[in-house]
Amino acid sequence: MASAITHALLGASLGVLARDACRSKHPDLPASLPGDRRASATRHLPLVCALLSALPDADVATHLWFAYSDPLGHRGAFHSLAFYAMLASCVAALPQFDTQRLRAGLGAFAAMASHSLLDMLTNGGLGIALWWPLSDERLFFAWRPIPVSPLSPARFFTGRGLTILAGEAPFVVPVVTAVWWWKWRRQAPVDDVESIRPDDSERSLAPDRASYAGASDEPAILEITDELDLHGFAPRDVLDVVDAYLEAAWEKGLTEVRLIHGRGKGVQRAAVQRLLGGHELVVEYRDAPPGRGGWGATIAWLRGPATSPPDSERSQGSATNEDDNP
Repeated sequence: MASAITHALLGASLGVLARDACRSKHPDLPASLPGDRRASATRHLPLVCALLSALPDADVATHLWFAYSDPLGHRGAFHSLAFYAMLASCVAALPQFDTQRLRAGLGAFAAMASHSLLDMLTNGGLGIALWWPLSDERLFFAWRPIPVSPLSPARFFTGRGLTILAGEAPFVVPVVTAVWWWKWRRQAPVDDVESIRPDDSERSLAPDRASYAGASDEPAILEITDELDLHGFAPRDVLDVVDAYLEAAWEKGLTEVRLIHGRGKGVQRAAVQRLLGGHELVVEYRDAPPGRGGWGATIAWLRGPATSPPDSERSQGSATNEDDNP
């Protein structure tokens, strides 16, 4: 087998991709309330995938009951795609992933499947029963350059362990590097978001546009431009500010606006995007491109120029997310 360290590292990297997919494809994740179980589950997907990626080697315990070559022995059924699909289905069925079952399940499956693919590159032991229960055949790749890792931790943490890690590095380091490079590239540096905050002196708007629930006695005043920075507002006021801003921007004839909510844990982003998803004036919204703030900002497209004041009622489902586009 490949080392548990390498399995976990590769699984965690795939978990990062799964976590970001869950966060970016649906405005309800992470949820808007701190501590919400869906936000917590999504945040911990890299850890979950790391554990799942190393889990198949727990089948060494079957040596007590089954021979190595038995279908239920080491590298047998518990290294098969069918077993991974079953476990991934269990992960996807968790209530914490009620809106993102497919992406969470695929992330878990990919993390576990990476375990068998790495083991098929090792130069020792029996092969992998990848197609169990359809076939009990043990499989290897034709090219097997990775030294097999010992099961005993005492034997691994020696010079032999360093040799094994060195043999695994060419297969794992490029994948891990690519994941983190992709993650870095799709986000603008924090300084880019911070540098585009407007000065407080630029915030000026008619007082009747800024009477927000829970605000101070002095209403906030904003100038209506094609971007709104939310850093200067109390969290309790943000949604009311965005709602009033969208209405004013629509009446001014703006059709594209940028809302700068920052990154953090994604709570404010989720709350803002949830509002956009149910707002009658919003045709579409998505995370800003890297050069305009990444997921520290959201671009929203509004209906055509105003002809009359909009109704106060909001119809759910009028906005489409990025994945709903044909």
